[in-house]
Amino acid sequence: VSGTFSEYVRIDDSGNVGIGETAPGEKLEVAGNMFLSNDNSKIAINQNLAGTPSYGYADGNNGPGQLVVAGYASSSQFPGVMTLMNRDSSISANQDLGVIQFVGQDDTTNGYASSQIIGTSAGTPGSGSSGGGILRFLTTPNSTGGMVERMRIDNLGNVTIGKTTAALGKLDVAGTLVMSVSTTARFKTFYTSGYTFINGGVSGNDIYFGAPSSYTQNIRIQGT
Repeated sequence: VSGTFSEYVRIDDSGNVGIGETAPGEKLEVAGNMFLSNDNSKIAINQNLAGTPSYGYADGNNGPGQLVVAGYASSSQFPGVMTLMNRDSSISANQDLGVIQFVGQDDTTNGYASSQIIGTSAGTPGSGSSGGGILRFLTTPNSTGGMVERMRIDNLGNVTIGKTTAALGKLDVAGTLVMSVSTTARFKTFYTSGYTFINGGVSGNDIYFGAPSSYTQNIRIQGT
């Protein structure tokens, strides 16, 4: 038999194991993809799951899921933390740092992302500074559309819905705002034809200013 040998696994003198890596820098370092072929496989980090956990998906039948990250066990218990890091050495403002993506596979070949949660840097990080954080929530509008940002929480805690420009208040909604207490009783605000409208959302509904007859309240109007 002739031919050359290829190295696939190495255990160095420090006990580090490299798979596809000849100079492993960690206890286990894999150069390439890792694939768990069993649908019930789990990656458990510093945690043994025994018995039947009382948490899991809403249907109650999926247990803890396939990836469990547990906090370090010591005299003081720490929470499990999952970190998504952008390793760019010069992070800039509005640069994405990590993405949680939700994908459905429609056949044995293709998968399509339906929604994302993205963590973004608000400013340029510096020494001892994160640069501030933004959370962005995106969905696809239909089966073939790309991701569209629907809502964001900026570094000041302001929430914008339907817009990506700076928030004008703690809650800034671009579009019609409807608050419903039933299918017919609504408080609706919207802007059209150069005017802002406040109405009940349904023809014939009355809008009351003040309070029920059980107590008295003043109405004050500032300006015209």
